[in-house]
Amino acid sequence: MNKNWILVGLALPLSGCFGPKLVGDWEGDCELSSSGYTMKYELELEIDEVKGGDISGEGSVSFGGYSLDGELEGEVDGSDVELTLELTSSGYTIEIEFEGAVDGDEIEGTCEMSDSGYTMTGDFEIERED
Repeated sequence: MNKNWILVGLALPLSGCFGPKLVGDWEGDCELSSSGYTMKYELELEIDEVKGGDISGEGSVSFGGYSLDGELEGEVDGSDVELTLELTSSGYTIEIEFEGAVDGDEIEGTCEMSDSGYTMTGDFEIERED
């Protein structure tokens, strides 16, 4: 039997085990609302590493001429992704949590921002830029 066919036979069952490609730059938006008030935030996320299902990187959120930068952490399980972006400004911390599904070069799902006990929820969509 040809050795190349043996290698292909071993590689095919493993081809779906590695999950989606997440490392890279992602851009999109998160539209949050609460009590009839809606706000759209521009997102820029850079996923630096995915190791053992753990995600690390950094990100920024822009709104109304302001931009905040922070640390990004999360987990991936198959196509399901959970991310938390922790933004800090002048000692003040805001967390935005994302739960979504990867579909090729897009991730869509829900987002939630917690700010001093106040919570806004909504939807997000980001696309790979690189």
